Amino acid sequence: MALVFEVASLFTANADSLILAADIILIFYLLVKTKVSDYKLAIWLNGLIIFFIALAVAIVEFLINLKFYNLFNIIVEPIIYGSGAALMSSCLILILNKFKLRPLAGGVKKGGEEHGRK
Repeated sequence: MALVFEVASLFTANADSLILAADIILIFYLLVKTKVSDYKLAIWLNGLIIFFIALAVAIVEFLINLKFYNLFNIIVEPIIYGSGAALMSSCLILILNKFKLRPLAGGVKKGGEEHGRK
């Protein structure tokens, strides 16, 4: 769905900001939906998904405009968007785990607290 929105936003005047907003919303959605608690997994998950979406959008953008410099965007844009998504998602997971804003993924408490002992 995000890919369709990003390709459709190529036909608007402010395509870059709409694509960036869609990527950020997709990062938050993936983190909430998959309940990732490990920052390394968040890096791979969001980095690769945003990388392939940005690659598809760059290819479509090249096919729409058919300009020579858009050929270089096929290489550069997925790397920039993918690394930005990986960095942002890992920072979000580290912040959430630091302040314990969500329970651990396993759900098991340490020290036998699940049986009434403290």
